[in-house]
This record gives sequence, C-alpha cells and structure tokens, in this order.
Amino acid sequence: MLRRLIALGSIVGTTMLGQRLPDFTRVDRSGNVTILSVDSAGIKVECDVLKFANEKGQDFAANFDGLTGSGIPFGTYRYTLKSRNGLPPTTRPLFTCGSGGLTVRSSENTTLAIGKRAFGDVGSIDHEGTSAASLRGRVNGLPTERNTQDEPLWIRLSPLLKDSPSAVAAVQADGQFTIGEAPVGRYILAVVAGSRVLHVQEVIFSPSARVPFVVSIPKQPNQTLIVE
Repeated sequence: MLRRLIALGSIVGTTMLGQRLPDFTRVDRSGNVTILSVDSAGIKVECDVLKFANEKGQDFAANFDGLTGSGIPFGTYRYTLKSRNGLPPTTRPLFTCGSGGLTVRSSENTTLAIGKRAFGDVGSIDHEGTSAASLRGRVNGLPTERNTQDEPLWIRLSPLLKDSPSAVAAVQADGQFTIGEAPVGRYILAVVAGSRVLHVQEVIFSPSARVPFVVSIPKQPNQTLIVE
C-alpha cells in the first residue's frame, strides 16, 4: 500500500512539474471604459471612438464597441471621438464630437465628453469657463447657531458639464461673497460651513452675468447619505 502511495505521488509530482502552475498572485491590470458623449446642454450625442491612445502612442480604439471599451490596460490616455451621423468627411457634420483625456486605474472608468452642435444647443450656454470680471453674491438663511470661529463659511462652484477645477469663495458674516472670476455655464453650487453642507443648488451663469445673485438656504436642511 505504501509503495502504491509513493508511486502515485511521484506521478502527480512529475505531471505538475511538466505543467505551468496557475499564478494566483497575478492581478488584472486592465479595466473597462465608458465614455458619456453629450452636447453642452447635456443631451446625448451619437459618437464612436476614433482614437484612444496611451502615452506610448499605442491605440486601443479597436477595444471599443461604440463608446464602451474593455481590456484597456492601466495608464493615461488621450481620446478623440468621431460622428456617427454617416455624413461624408467633406460635409459639415451636424455636431462635433468631444475629445479629452482619461486615466484608467480601476476596473470601471467613466469620463464625460462634451460635443458641440453646428447650429447651437437648445437651452444651453455655448461654453463653460470664466470671465475676467468678478461676480458678487449673498447667502440668505444662514443658521444662527453656527460657530463662526470653528466653522468658516464658504461656497464651492463645480462645473456640471466640464472637467475643470472648482471655484471657491469665502462667505462673510453678513452672507456676502465675491467670486474672483465670474463663471460661465452650468455649475453645482454648494454652501459649506466647516465640513457641513448646508445647501446644494444648480446655477446657470450667462456670459453677461454681472448683477449680484442671491442663494437662499431652505429651512429644511439637506439629508446626508452615508454609504458604508
């Protein structure tokens, strides 16, 4: 019996030595990519991936089905989208698809590409950015129990349809604030006291906006969602 066990062990050992053992420590260093293509009004734009190249110039556009890619190695990429409207290259397209950059560093990666229609986007502002002039505003309805020494009050403006830095402005005790460079386009405005979010609101700034605007904090506070 002992001889049979030794012989069996020898056979198994020889078989395993003759094969490549699976590497259980290997981590997949690639992920999926989803590109959300919209115009400056947030309406879906039909586009496909023309180029999706990393810093070495390797193009992974073939990994995409529409605007969804799979098996994209981790790294930094620049992408260019092309119109899906079927018009020949010599014809002016109905809209221009967006382009941009993306760092793939997880299993699921999503980016927003902003295109532009040839005849303008209904109900939208042509672009997002800033103007040289400053813009003043005031916050109404500030909580009276706020500790002004430990909880500085400020606002943050984050662009809704553009990947660009947020603007931050300090709010004075009377609620007044000044934005150094007036924003243009659609933004999410947050009123913050210390680390508490008092109010969140969408704001649309026109390029000619110069009149001071008012942000009113409702009596019913925002509900905080805690994800564990």
